[in-house]
Amino acid sequence: MDWQNILFITVGLLLVLLASGMRIAWALFTLGAIVLFSFMSADQVLLLGFMAWISTNSFLLCAIPLFVFMSQIIFQSGLAERIYRSITPVLDHFPGGLLHSNIVTGTFMAAATGTAVASIATIGTVALPELEKRKYDRKLSLGTVLAGGSLGNLIPPSLLMIIYGAMTDVSVGQLFIAGIFPGLLLASLYMGYTAVRVSLKPGLVSRWTGGYVPWSQSLRGLLNVWSILLLIILVLGSIYAGVATPTEAAGVGCLGAIAISAGYRQLNWRVVKQAAMKTVITTGMIMLIFMGAKIMSTPLINMGVFYQLTNYIAALPVSPIYILLAIYLMYLVLGCFMSGLAAIVITLPIVYPIIIALGFDPVWFGVVTVLLDEAGGLTPPVGMYLYVIQGLCPNVPFKDIVNGGMQYFTMLMLGLVIITAAPPISTFLPRLMIGG
Repeated sequence: MDWQNILFITVGLLLVLLASGMRIAWALFTLGAIVLFSFMSADQVLLLGFMAWISTNSFLLCAIPLFVFMSQIIFQSGLAERIYRSITPVLDHFPGGLLHSNIVTGTFMAAATGTAVASIATIGTVALPELEKRKYDRKLSLGTVLAGGSLGNLIPPSLLMIIYGAMTDVSVGQLFIAGIFPGLLLASLYMGYTAVRVSLKPGLVSRWTGGYVPWSQSLRGLLNVWSILLLIILVLGSIYAGVATPTEAAGVGCLGAIAISAGYRQLNWRVVKQAAMKTVITTGMIMLIFMGAKIMSTPLINMGVFYQLTNYIAALPVSPIYILLAIYLMYLVLGCFMSGLAAIVITLPIVYPIIIALGFDPVWFGVVTVLLDEAGGLTPPVGMYLYVIQGLCPNVPFKDIVNGGMQYFTMLMLGLVIITAAPPISTFLPRLMIGG
């Protein structure tokens, strides 16, 4: 059977399995087994167990549970709330007030957790009741929580970048550095949009009658975030300086988060237990999907299906930018129906060789992939970030959450355009610092 038919049958079976309601990881396992039994010899089928083991037997992937545990310690111990409470008095003096606090806190949380879902849940839990009390516009409030929290997947340390690096053999250190400027760019676009909206329509933000904290006291309050800044510098600085791998830095981050929580007397057995349980659940989900994708893609790679597809697309008489835009569209559509993690691990074995064949930079594309994942998290009907907010505010109409997210989705698309038009802004610095 030729490669076109094999690819068509594989994609068709995957869509059928996902449409049946089967969990993504089990759908990938099932499809991998079907492909092995149908198109490969009996001896090669025996490799199924070996592929399951070797796909996750990676020192780099050990960073995932460590970073997840670090973020859970920060969340469960209340350190995230301390960040928010320290930043809010300063930003309260600017147009937009607490709306900016959501975005700035999201930037801090992104650099300390590496996951958007944890950031959105943390910011939403602390910010939304306060915004409701001050009678801020609901849609704009929800939008800033979604926008600020979504930065968790882009600003390092990012779990998605670790997955991307593990699947493509791209330096995770370079990916982390490459994500800094795009993350700060998006945060600036979000804050700029918020300031413009509030300036044009001041009624979106009601004047707070409870009084503002004086500037001097507000600035002194920022000293409360020194420990989190130190943790961020310790983790990311050790990677950028070349003295630690991402996995080793994650271990240091765990110890740092535990030490800081203990220093604030917010560490107890309940916090450790909750953090450990959440870590096991999150890591198990990530690794099962990763393992399933490897099992599905390995036989297709061995049969040359992806190689033939890459050659076919690279030979098309169209500009590479049009193929790139088609890939963007594919990820945006997939983001409407599945998590960004699932979309990445399913499609990357196909998409990455095409990107390389067309001459695009693999580090730059890693940043773009994460940006597209953020976009998918904001789009219905299966935008994961939207349902995190729905879980925090069950009485808020889902359409209001979608509307709030879509306002900042446009800013994310603007950021994507800028990064696509000027790739060096996310690739020059990592090449300079780490090389490659």
